[in-house]
Amino acid sequence: METERSESWEAEMIGDLPYEGVKDSFGEIDYLDSESQSLENRDWILRLLKKKFIERNLEDLFSKYGLRLHRGYFSVFLLVQTSLCIAHISFLIFYAIDYSKPWVIPDILAYAGGGVLFWILAGVIFRKELIKKHSWIPHFASVLAIFYMNFVDTLLPLYHNASFHSRTVLRPAYTTHILLACHVFFPQDNNITPILLGTTTAVLHTAYLYLVTYRNSEIVGEVIFFVTLNLIGMYYRYINEIFIRRTFLDKRACVESTLKLNYEKEREEQLMLSILPRHLASRVREDLRKKLTSNQSGKRMLNNPYKELYIERHNDVSILYADVVNYTKMTSSLPIDQLLEILNELFGRFDDASEKHKVLRIKFLGDCYYCVSGVPQPNPDHAKSCVDLALDMINIIKEVREANDLNIDMRIGIHSGNIICGILGRCKWQYDIWSKDVIIANRMEQSGRSGMVHITKQTLDRLGPDYDVEPGFGHLRDELLAKCNIETFFVSPKTQTPVIPETGIQTSILWRIPAGGQEKYKKNYDDNAREMQKHGVDILYSLKRVISGSGHLILSRRRADFIDSSAITSQQQLKMADANMERDIENLPIGKFNQWLRNDKVHFLCLSFCGIKKWEKHFLRQPDPLFKYYIPSAVLIFLCLTLLQTSFGWSTLSYVTYSISSLFLASLLPLTWTHFIWNEFHTSDSDAIPQPKNVVLRFFHGISLKVIWSVRMRISFYIAICFLLTLCLLTEVLQIYIQSSDSEEVESADSGQNVESIAPWQITEGCSLVILMSFVFFRIHFILKLLISSVIAAVYAYFVCDLKFIFQEGGTWNPDMPALTAHILSVTFLVLELHLIDRQREFMSRLDFYWKNQMFKEKDEVSSTKSINKILLQNILPIHVAEIYLDANWSPNELYHENYDCVSVMFASLTNYSLYDETDVDAEATECHSLHILNLIICNFDDALLTKEFKRIEKIKVAGWTYMAACGLTPGWRDSNDVKVKSDTHVILIIARFAAEMMNILQRINQEYSTNFGLRVGISHGPVTAGVVGSHKPYYDIWGNTVNVASRMDSTGESGKIQVPEATAEVLKLQGVACTLRGSIFVKGKGNMITYFAHPMDTSCPEESETRI
Repeated sequence: METERSESWEAEMIGDLPYEGVKDSFGEIDYLDSESQSLENRDWILRLLKKKFIERNLEDLFSKYGLRLHRGYFSVFLLVQTSLCIAHISFLIFYAIDYSKPWVIPDILAYAGGGVLFWILAGVIFRKELIKKHSWIPHFASVLAIFYMNFVDTLLPLYHNASFHSRTVLRPAYTTHILLACHVFFPQDNNITPILLGTTTAVLHTAYLYLVTYRNSEIVGEVIFFVTLNLIGMYYRYINEIFIRRTFLDKRACVESTLKLNYEKEREEQLMLSILPRHLASRVREDLRKKLTSNQSGKRMLNNPYKELYIERHNDVSILYADVVNYTKMTSSLPIDQLLEILNELFGRFDDASEKHKVLRIKFLGDCYYCVSGVPQPNPDHAKSCVDLALDMINIIKEVREANDLNIDMRIGIHSGNIICGILGRCKWQYDIWSKDVIIANRMEQSGRSGMVHITKQTLDRLGPDYDVEPGFGHLRDELLAKCNIETFFVSPKTQTPVIPETGIQTSILWRIPAGGQEKYKKNYDDNAREMQKHGVDILYSLKRVISGSGHLILSRRRADFIDSSAITSQQQLKMADANMERDIENLPIGKFNQWLRNDKVHFLCLSFCGIKKWEKHFLRQPDPLFKYYIPSAVLIFLCLTLLQTSFGWSTLSYVTYSISSLFLASLLPLTWTHFIWNEFHTSDSDAIPQPKNVVLRFFHGISLKVIWSVRMRISFYIAICFLLTLCLLTEVLQIYIQSSDSEEVESADSGQNVESIAPWQITEGCSLVILMSFVFFRIHFILKLLISSVIAAVYAYFVCDLKFIFQEGGTWNPDMPALTAHILSVTFLVLELHLIDRQREFMSRLDFYWKNQMFKEKDEVSSTKSINKILLQNILPIHVAEIYLDANWSPNELYHENYDCVSVMFASLTNYSLYDETDVDAEATECHSLHILNLIICNFDDALLTKEFKRIEKIKVAGWTYMAACGLTPGWRDSNDVKVKSDTHVILIIARFAAEMMNILQRINQEYSTNFGLRVGISHGPVTAGVVGSHKPYYDIWGNTVNVASRMDSTGESGKIQVPEATAEVLKLQGVACTLRGSIFVKGKGNMITYFAHPMDTSCPEESETRI
């Protein structure tokens, strides 16, 4: 029985919640589903991405992000340029020493001067505050660097040619490097300037080569190379901007998910602390999360957090019990709206005062308000805190009494001692305290006097001399106090609390106003108070209007303080996301120094994820929606190689190689683009894009989609492209190499061409393009790209060294530097530069992956936290009321209440139950054992609420060992005049049968644990008002004469019986429930009433056929 009920409760509380569970953020289904949504064509089209940025007003932030990335790429440029300068200068010095040539000094000074200039520019660019004020500086620095490199690259060889320092032909050294720098190292938010710089660089170098280096047709090959290189550079910027914008959106989504998570966590914290003190909240929260996790994974937890008894013992505390005198008369006489407003104001101000005096409010039960000082943190002045709070409460109720012309007062009792505190039951958790000293504090209140603070000797001993004390003689009015030899006193302050003139309202009412604003609000209050008095306006009502401009500091704030402070609009969330995004942009570890020393996510050397090995596999298996863009770049480079080959002449081998390569590249275009083109043509037709019906088209469509997801297929295509283009590049060189190994004759009869027809620098530039192509595939692993490019460079270097008679002609960089060295350094420098650029992009890609998975993880955590929040809120409020408070459109300034025409209310108290035994030596052990038994009983009562028959019953609270519940509080039955007769009979019969079931449960527990507990039940029905009151700890309760009568039916009833008033008995009789007349009894606050004992054991509950409103 216990197991089934436990499982049904878990299903009720967790199974129906919209909780997706705490999944592994790398779960294949979850991850692929998320990616498949983002892989739609529209998410990877630059034009649409820019439109999305404009719609979300993100362009300014993206510009800042681009400038931040530029600093990272400029650090790469700085590293590359420094390495090139050092290596180049080293070779110059080596050859100058060997040949004793002094004219190398201008070259060394120019290259070294460039290095110094670039470090100065870097120092300027990396000054954050300067860049914030002058955003044009990075652009200017980039332009200055490009112009300096062009100046040195063309002027040095021109100087040496003019001075006849070299007999060999000289050419610019850094043409490829400068053109790459124009497109790669320039800020991303400006695409016009890189194109202009690239074009200017190409024209300048073409002019130099035409006028100085070459005076023949070889210039055509150079022009083809420059044009291709610029096109590849523009292509790189296009693809890189798509990648960067997607990365930016992922980071933005991560920031927003973090905000949502923090919001939900803060909301959870507030909800948890509205039920429990902080010292128990963490335990309960952890158990809830474990339960949610185990429920999602299908595992069964050995410990049920909904049944576990969360209790703690605290010694040396003070307990305060306060009772509103004439509460019953007030609730019966006032209009319900006014009653609820007064109760909310009264208990809300009590909460404010308890917080001010560092006293923990436990709960209020109708007219009873009780709290404790010294929990959870020990408070050496706990007695003084309670007494000061009690005096404030008396002043507060005096103000409310005078302002509303009510005949109410406070009776307060305080006792100091030890307590057990915690929560009981499975649902509607309410933090409570138990112990003999708690009972004594309650008796102190009952034996006190209106408007007085009644304290025990134990409390008085802990007070200072700041109070007037007189004997209380409580032992003469209460049997327990006399039995325990409790000496009592009445206490009052020696000096009264100052009041604001002309109003009588305490100055302490302004204690919540922010620092520095108290005088302002007090002055406004004084002016408006005098105006109110002139016109006879109600003080409390007007006070709310006066201070409404400051956020409803006192009255309205109390209505939902437990969730109001975190209630931020979506617009505010976006602003917060922008602010956090801007902060994170500034803190991005983009610079090389930051990547090496200040990054704990990605290893600086091998770029692997720190501490999370399984991430590597999932990172490498990411889909690549940009793969289709890489193929046109390979086609472009292939066309460039074809044009260069045309200038050399065609051989049989070159025909075969280029034919195979052209067919392969041509087939890759439909194999990678069909899915994209098909979706573009069918996007606007319908939400669901149809699959192609043609067999051939369906084949290409399927392959193009599979290429995006298949890592192996993409790597195979990549290696094949690199191999074929390298083969095309080296066709002629390979033929000459084979012939030269057989004979010293280097003329090829088959090719019909001479060695002189081959331009060595055009082959080197072709090799540079192939190496460049090997790096444009973004999501191929950077180590594989480095390996492929190094192999290409190494093979090419081998041929350069072996075929010296070809490559030693055609020009070099500097006087006396061998042409072979220039050729090898050219491709080697390019591999180094591209690898460093690729590492920077790989680092950003891994950061993006980290952010994306952090976002997935936080979304799961948000879902989990929302589920916990819903459980917590439903443990404070009924489900339909909780939904109102969770509604984003709900205003926290609204005072929630509902009026119901017919609700059945039940109070059920345990009899023969005692928390402690006077004769027991170990009183503490007895109290704990008694609480375990009480928790077991309440849990079983709660379990009964899950059955279909009793599902409409709402547990209201547990007070001590009294269980309160009501039936008919669902929204469909409020103000239900047209179904009044049916609802009357139904809700009363349900609550009566529930009372009978509670007695059956208690009987089974008595048999199992050899106890002799009884249950005394009182039931009444009629109109009630339900609402939420309290500020820091929201409290759902019901009020009205019906509640008062039901409570009196319990307190005047008999153990083992269900007592009902005459009207309720008449309704039950109509349903066949036997009712025995008890007779006329005296009921406090009601006088004499005729009551009955109901016996609903054998009556079957009719089907719910009523129509909901």
